[in-house]
Amino acid sequence: MRHIVRILYRFFRSTKLALILIIYGASISIVGTLIPQGQHISYYVNNYTAAVSRLITFTGADRITASLWAIIPALLFLVNLLVCTVSRLYTRISHGAKKRFGPDILHLSLILLIIGSAVSVAGRSEMVWYLETGGSAEISSDYTIQLNNLEFLTYEDGRTKDWISTVEITGTGKKTGICSIEVNKPLKLGKGKLYQFDYRLIHSVTLIAEGGISVQLDQGSLISLDSGIYQYVGNELVSGIETAQFREYRGISKQLYAFGRGDDIERFTVDNMITKEQTGLKYAEDPGAVMVFTALFLFAAAMALTIYQKMKDRKI
Repeated sequence: MRHIVRILYRFFRSTKLALILIIYGASISIVGTLIPQGQHISYYVNNYTAAVSRLITFTGADRITASLWAIIPALLFLVNLLVCTVSRLYTRISHGAKKRFGPDILHLSLILLIIGSAVSVAGRSEMVWYLETGGSAEISSDYTIQLNNLEFLTYEDGRTKDWISTVEITGTGKKTGICSIEVNKPLKLGKGKLYQFDYRLIHSVTLIAEGGISVQLDQGSLISLDSGIYQYVGNELVSGIETAQFREYRGISKQLYAFGRGDDIERFTVDNMITKEQTGLKYAEDPGAVMVFTALFLFAAAMALTIYQKMKDRKI
């Protein structure tokens, strides 16, 4: 039995094991960064080739950061850090060595970081809403928000500068009134934060068919004409005139056609075009965030302490 314990002790105390797990964990993080995690299967079908999308969903790369491929190595690294920390402390205390707690605090910060990350993965919750001006959403039993105004700011060259959503908060919670939410400036609300994460335009067009029948098309809808099948892609200003844009759905050219109000599209006539702004708001609660930030603070403190002690030893 002691022989088995000794083998396990040497295995988990190994620096080589730590190095392998760090490299493996970094590889998992890279995959999880390059491939958006937890999306619906249609996302991968629409954004990747057929072969790549099948490979992603078949191998589980779309959920790799929350899979056993990530959890088991993280647990092994946790045990490795615990064994190394306890072993180092015991050795230094038993031999009466100088007190050098920098590396130990560093190990403890990594342990706390792993635990905090695991809590975040298991307990993080998110809710997403797309709201138009005047629209509302129930954040929780304590808070309801209503979108009062939406600003889309750009630089002089047309690049996106910022999205700002002005909301009115009501409910039984501590925070009420008018507040603004910007990109990278979330609003603390209850146990979570409300983020400005998206902005989009919603397009629709109304066509009048023969006999006065009204047909409404939403963005992405298909329409069958005598000359082929066309997809409605949205509204756009062309030489100062609002037009409805249609693209050939099949064929090689994929040519784009623009029609203004009153223009005929074979047996249809363009009647009305509507473009609406929507803000994308995301509310997230992360129970592991405090542990993660504490771990990062301890990591920085441990590095500073270690450097200070080494510089002090050199002076001596």
